[in-house]
Amino acid sequence: PTGWTGFIDETALDISVVASAAPNSTQLLYSFVGQTHFTAYQQAIWDLVNNPGILTSSFPEDAEPTPNSLFYLAYSDLFTDAALRNMSVFLSSGDGGSQTEYGSGSPLLRTSHTVSTAIVVGGTSISTLASAQSDPTLATGVPASDLVTQVMSDTPNLDLLMAMTAAGLTTLPTNMVANSDPTQTDPLLRLFETTWNNYYFSYSKSGKGELSPSYSSNNSSSGGVDTTQGTPSYQTDFGLTPTSIGPTVATGRGAPDVSALASGNAFYYVLSASYLNDPSTGTLTHGDGGTSAATPLWASLTAQFDAVFENQHLPQLGYYNDLLYMAAAIAPGAFNDISLGNNISTYYVATKDTPGAVLDENSGDYVVPTGLGFDAESGYDYTTGLGSPNGLLL
Repeated sequence: PTGWTGFIDETALDISVVASAAPNSTQLLYSFVGQTHFTAYQQAIWDLVNNPGILTSSFPEDAEPTPNSLFYLAYSDLFTDAALRNMSVFLSSGDGGSQTEYGSGSPLLRTSHTVSTAIVVGGTSISTLASAQSDPTLATGVPASDLVTQVMSDTPNLDLLMAMTAAGLTTLPTNMVANSDPTQTDPLLRLFETTWNNYYFSYSKSGKGELSPSYSSNNSSSGGVDTTQGTPSYQTDFGLTPTSIGPTVATGRGAPDVSALASGNAFYYVLSASYLNDPSTGTLTHGDGGTSAATPLWASLTAQFDAVFENQHLPQLGYYNDLLYMAAAIAPGAFNDISLGNNISTYYVATKDTPGAVLDENSGDYVVPTGLGFDAESGYDYTTGLGSPNGLLL
């Protein structure tokens, strides 16, 4: 986008993820500088010279198409063209949680990235036991280094355990503390995967709540129900009836479809914009993530699938939303089912004296969180979809 310095970082992120996960693939970049995102999609989908088999995008339209408008219908038709051209299309669900950073107080999705012929990708967070122990957001009256130990030891702190159970803990892993020993040969032996959500509250000395990081920043996997379109057959056939929450309850297209590591206690090391601008002074790599990383990761996995298909003289996968839901039904182990976390981020802007108002450190506004969003749960959910991929089984 014109005037946005983060464009270089975002491009470097996508290139780095694909280059590491599908190193022998050919990457093509389609620009929308000075135009709408729709223009770049047109270039990619109707590139009759290179005929790309996979399209990945982390950029929804800045101004979403009005439902049932000509532009909205053009968007839908364009991605139908991609399916007919046997392209696999991956679109990020977004990084703004259940409200995608709009201060309406109710869950919202970016409809330009929920088209039914694309695979919508959400984000997860993966922690090792060691990183969970050092996570400051877990330190609520208990030192973070002690929290996991107190709950997971052979003689757990029963009061703490009861409090965590009341807060939603349903399964107590056993023998985990020993496996966190940094001298063990496999420090990643035990992993916890949750919905990616970095939002949390803190309290100032005055006792006024503060929201850090901000609900208006990119810190949680977006997901929910797009009620501007009907429920796709692959979701209906899977037994889903995606239904929105909030003032208006209606059915529609559930999103995301799938997910992958986004950020949190684990992230991606990728090329830095500073290095690309000036290799003599810039840092080569930096940590980054978001659904902008999870989406090209799924595209890269699909490139690996297509390579196997080509080796067997089979056509590339192309549109395969329906196959993903079939795989989840037939071989559930093909996905890591995420059942921890939520993507709640709804709020409306208020004044400092409004009951329930907290300071949003990013915007400087006082906002009232409305607590609407979606929880991860067993099976499909509106935070991580079918789950993250188990590539070998999938």
